[in-house]
Amino acid sequence: MAIPKYLTEPTTYQINREPHHSIFRAKNEKNLNTGWRLAYFDDAALVRDDFYLDEELRANMKEVKVPLSLELQGYKKPIYVNIQYPWDGSEEILPPNIPSKIPCGIYFNTIDIESLDKIYMLRFYGVEQAFDLFINNCFVGYSEDSFTLSEFNISRYLKQGRNEIFVRVFRYSTASWLEDQDFWRMFGIFRPVTLVAHEKDYIKDLEVIPTLNEDFTKGSVVFKVKSSAKSVKILFNGEEKNIEVVDGSAVALFSVAKPALWSPDRPNLYEYRVSTEGDTISSSLGFKRIDLKEGKINLNGKRLIFRGVNRHEWNMNSARCVSYEDTEKAIITMKQNNINSVRTSHYPNAPFFYELCDEYGLLVIAEANLETHGTWIRADKINFDSAIPNDNMLWAPAVLDREKANVESYKNHVSIAAWSLGNESFGGSVLRDASLWIKSRDPNRFVHYEGVFNDRRYDVLTSDVESQMYTPPEKCEEFMRENPNRVFMLCEYSHAMGNSCGGLIDYINLEEKYPNYAGGFIWDYMDQSLLIDGYLSSGGENGASPSDYYFCNNGLVFADGKESPKMQEVFHAYQPFKIHIDKKEIWIKNTSIDLDLGEFEIVVMHDKDGIFIESKSYFINLAPECVTAFDQPFKFSDGDESITVMIKELSGEGIIAYEEIRSYKRIARSKVEQRIIQGDRNFTIKTNSFTAMVDRQNGFISSFVKKDRDYITRLPSFAFFRAPVDNDRGSQLCSKLSLWLADQTYPIIDDVVVLDNEIISHFILSATKSSVDVAYALVDDGSLRVKMTYHGDSRYIFEYGMSFAFDRVEKVKYFGLGPEENTVDRSSGACLGLWDLNVKKNMTPYRKPQECGSRTGVRYVKYKDLTISSDEPMVISALPYTSNEILSSYQFRDLPPYNKCVIKVLKNTMGVGGDNSWGALPRDEYCYKIKDNETFTFYIK
Repeated sequence: MAIPKYLTEPTTYQINREPHHSIFRAKNEKNLNTGWRLAYFDDAALVRDDFYLDEELRANMKEVKVPLSLELQGYKKPIYVNIQYPWDGSEEILPPNIPSKIPCGIYFNTIDIESLDKIYMLRFYGVEQAFDLFINNCFVGYSEDSFTLSEFNISRYLKQGRNEIFVRVFRYSTASWLEDQDFWRMFGIFRPVTLVAHEKDYIKDLEVIPTLNEDFTKGSVVFKVKSSAKSVKILFNGEEKNIEVVDGSAVALFSVAKPALWSPDRPNLYEYRVSTEGDTISSSLGFKRIDLKEGKINLNGKRLIFRGVNRHEWNMNSARCVSYEDTEKAIITMKQNNINSVRTSHYPNAPFFYELCDEYGLLVIAEANLETHGTWIRADKINFDSAIPNDNMLWAPAVLDREKANVESYKNHVSIAAWSLGNESFGGSVLRDASLWIKSRDPNRFVHYEGVFNDRRYDVLTSDVESQMYTPPEKCEEFMRENPNRVFMLCEYSHAMGNSCGGLIDYINLEEKYPNYAGGFIWDYMDQSLLIDGYLSSGGENGASPSDYYFCNNGLVFADGKESPKMQEVFHAYQPFKIHIDKKEIWIKNTSIDLDLGEFEIVVMHDKDGIFIESKSYFINLAPECVTAFDQPFKFSDGDESITVMIKELSGEGIIAYEEIRSYKRIARSKVEQRIIQGDRNFTIKTNSFTAMVDRQNGFISSFVKKDRDYITRLPSFAFFRAPVDNDRGSQLCSKLSLWLADQTYPIIDDVVVLDNEIISHFILSATKSSVDVAYALVDDGSLRVKMTYHGDSRYIFEYGMSFAFDRVEKVKYFGLGPEENTVDRSSGACLGLWDLNVKKNMTPYRKPQECGSRTGVRYVKYKDLTISSDEPMVISALPYTSNEILSSYQFRDLPPYNKCVIKVLKNTMGVGGDNSWGALPRDEYCYKIKDNETFTFYIK
């Protein structure tokens, strides 16, 4: 007994598999997803060579679900790793060697065949990671490439009546070196299995090539059909043609006058039908032209900016086994949030994904199933000498086959803008040659590949665009200034791990400055959490190792498909109409491909103190790439005010773009004389509306009584250190600023005195060798003024303010930016208003508990009858937990019971960052550095 030799040979990536062809819904395609049984082996070497004759194996087989990965059915455990391979730490191996112990699942099923007069194709739409096939005890073939169709002609192996199918699936092979994507590692049949019963004259392949003349007034479509039929009938655009098949091929040309073009804004499709006597294909096509000219990507003659997102196929219950409904929901969510493009990171998706993108209007960077990241990043150090494929011709056939599978399978989908060679697989001649093959095969799309950033030998030959990932805006600008004729795009940026996407707007601002900026794709769409034993789990939480833990959670939406607060910023950043407002003028630029502003209503709205004052509507025609300006109709007065421009659908149902300017009134409150009761331990300010007591032993407000209710049931505390967000951990900022945690938790009260109608508490912050004075006084509007003054060196700090732990309450109300969580570097999409805030729900369910729920630009927050306000806009949060409770919890289930409402009032905070999650700090303008004598004043009433 031994493992099959083809598992160990990089040059053997298929045996007897049918050539790649366009995937379409075949006539007489039968679902084979039921009736499967499984025999599992921890080591494939223990499987008999003639396992199909093993009666004991057959007798011990158990029912198994298809499609669904075996790890989700109790066989092994799913492993989440990013760069490292799943055998890291268990075995020391280098390519092309494979682990010595390979888990194996042997699937068994039967099919009944009535007639042998047909051609039977057995289709596997997705099997991870390699498999061989046996029919009626005969070897049929072998296939790798987990994410593309593997099809076998099984006709000669069949007999009338009952036929036995054995599929032996292996967790590892040499192909594992080519599938090192940042995702959960599993194996098994995870996409459908079908049986197609073709007539003898079936359609073997179909290529549809729509093209447009220079001014887009005429279109033509070439149909290329491969079939053994004598003739092919093609029905398109009301015209039918019968074409003779010569040497297995038929070609037909159709013309269309004034074709309706396809774009994300208007995904116009034309239906067609191709048929032989025994086969029919019905589908649709679209007319578009993608070209690269003068440093720009153009779609139908207009500048294209990718406002995109990367997407793994994922379902929290079934992992990679995603349904049509899952996929449609994701695409609808993207479209609703102004996302116009998606990159299939980092493998071909299920076939219906491309159909849905055609239908809904979503551009696709269609990526092949290729990533070898762990071969050239070893022990966190770059080692290009060990990279594959590089120039190693041993891997060239398998790599080229993966590129061919991607192109041939999905070549007919109008939504595909570009072919991507793969991800993070270094550079070299193997990928260069693969790119040249694609360009010769499909000259109507461009080729994308980011990996040549690390290997410039063949960069222009390999990738038609300069593609980078996680490059900060200033470095993007540097490249675009130096290379104005080279298209620049970010295939990954704004790493959305946890409370992130800070500074997204800084990338969007590049669109106006640099014509060669083509946008980018946020990483990524959905958290890859798995529902295990009723709890959403990250890597390692199931006891599997190695692991990269919660790094699998980088989504704009959570694993259950619900949008995270980050999506508010994405909607605004990606809106197709760019709006600028000042006190005199409103300026709008149409950056869409096909929308006219005249199709929408422009509403200008004036609010004051959270209350609607007035509005005015406009209807203005404005074609793409054009600009309009008109007078701003309203004036600010003396309140906290906003003037908002909204571009709304005429039905009134949806807003597709908005912008806002704000004006905060200046508030001057003066201290008034008030007798302070000086006890031995407590100092008290007593008025007709409240009584405030300061405990001399700790220096904080120990009691605030209003209407016979004491609101202080737990002592307040300083707010200097936040519960680290994921980016803080990645950049080690939480370690660098950890002295603030000590001073926040253990300030030393040095003295409390009464001076000039104020109670002044002097705190020593021993860790940072600084101090803070907190002065309490009554002011002329009847509020208690709390004034914090910092004394010490200028230094970075997460936040500066105070935290109050009140009794539990369902909701608080605030006047500031909302409605969703926002931060100092992620607030462009927020609007000024009076908002209700659900305290429990405000604890955003990022997989690793972290600081969240903040609101910026806040004038006041109201807890029951207590109002905390500031003269200048402040930052607040209202959560069920303290920062210390959050930072000490690894998982949500580690958090204590919800029994309080923790309100933080802050002068300022550090941004959350988002350029990446493994080293990048928030940008300089969002880094908060506190200065000597810096004050923060707020009021309690």
